[in-house]
Amino acid sequence: MDRLLICPFKAVTGLPCPGCGMTRAFLHLADGDIAGAFHFHPLFWLVPILIVVMIFKHKPLIAKIYRNQRFWLGTMMLVVTVYIARLVLYFPHQAPLDLDADAVIPRLISSLF
Repeated sequence: MDRLLICPFKAVTGLPCPGCGMTRAFLHLADGDIAGAFHFHPLFWLVPILIVVMIFKHKPLIAKIYRNQRFWLGTMMLVVTVYIARLVLYFPHQAPLDLDADAVIPRLISSLF
């Protein structure tokens, strides 16, 4: 049940989601451990930027960014690229990109074989 509260994607698939490690990254940042924050999720800095863009989307300068399709496409490409790189480098043995064998789908697959 804890897993559903933490990451529904990983609780079902057993695979890390693109945001896996983000909470731990912010906890390290709060402790002043910037290297640790980058280790757990190298895009932790992107979240506050996106929040500012969403909150202030009606301000003229921010509205230009908010309406810019290239900004959103570039952001999505960055997230996907970092996700794939992290999977290649760390999956399935290094947290937070480890495999959760107790998740729903891995348990179903293991019960079939």
